[in-house]
Amino acid sequence: MINNWNVLILGDILAILAVTLIGFAKHGELDLSLLPRMLALFVPFVGLWLFFAPRYGLFKPEIVSDYKQLWRVLLVVAFVSWLTISARNALLIFFHAFQTSDGNLIFIPVLAVTSTFGLVLWRVAYLIFTRK
Repeated sequence: MINNWNVLILGDILAILAVTLIGFAKHGELDLSLLPRMLALFVPFVGLWLFFAPRYGLFKPEIVSDYKQLWRVLLVVAFVSWLTISARNALLIFFHAFQTSDGNLIFIPVLAVTSTFGLVLWRVAYLIFTRK
């Protein structure tokens, strides 16, 4: 397996970006005027992912190279999703862009499921293309 962590990290970030953009597009909210709202979700998620993922072994060669360890992605994403929504709400309140708190609790599992899907899809592709 190629140990190119820059590729793995960049792929993780791009997977999170893709999920974020698809989510906003699905709600008809892909407009530059909504960029602060997108960034208020994307930036905390990426930062928290890059902080917690290594602590749960998601960049260790023996874990990254084992399909059976992909469950760890869900574990970290579930925790990161909850923290991200909290951070997002704080950022939106700070910048006076917060419209309503309705639906935030349901958004946590939605964010967790969609982000897990995107990250697992990326990591499976990484596994396939980096195997010797």
